[in-house]
Amino acid sequence: FGCLCTETIMFGVPYDHLDVAIFPNYGAPIPVVLPILHAYLRMNGGLRTEGIFRINGKESVFLDAMSKMDQGYALQEVNGVTNHVAAQLIKAFFREYNVEEPGWFPSQLLEVDCGAADRDELCEQINAQFGRIKQPLRSMLLWLIDLCLEVVANSDANQMDMAALAICFSPNFLRHHDAQQLLALQRASQNVFQQLLSMRRNDALLLAGDDEQTTAALYTAIEYHAALSSGV
Repeated sequence: FGCLCTETIMFGVPYDHLDVAIFPNYGAPIPVVLPILHAYLRMNGGLRTEGIFRINGKESVFLDAMSKMDQGYALQEVNGVTNHVAAQLIKAFFREYNVEEPGWFPSQLLEVDCGAADRDELCEQINAQFGRIKQPLRSMLLWLIDLCLEVVANSDANQMDMAALAICFSPNFLRHHDAQQLLALQRASQNVFQQLLSMRRNDALLLAGDDEQTTAALYTAIEYHAALSSGV
């Protein structure tokens, strides 16, 4: 991938203040902190670490790592970093990113009944609403979905399936000024993310025009995950 690097701060800043990495398989550049953390997990066996994304690392190390990365330090230069800390930093990126209410998922997507019996109609509704998410948010979500499917592919070791990952990530997607409403939205966020994971794994998550131009000609979702697993 190519990197457009101009900034240092990686957490809690607008997209146009982030260093970004250009990947051929996403419609918008991805904030470079995410592939950095992904690479750390892959190189250190993090995708097979039990409880990855569910178990947090030591809080003081996590906070130090976030601060040091914002100062331009490499993750390897922070004392005490573990795979759990690296995974926690990925969750923190999505939690701290500045996005309007209700968060990463628009209200119409959160309102989809993911328990509907007609699965074809459900997929159609999910695709329609997911396709309306504007770039670069949609590409960042697709990047995260692909990472989570890598984790699921190693569930024999890490004990993390799609449902467990949806539970771990769902609070980080939401934004709301009312704490009670935030709690009410959490189950919807969890259901939507789990459905997105399932559809992406089954090659049923249709992509919008800008995604299709960069992704469809190169990979189906399955081919992409196979390439990641083989280190391509």
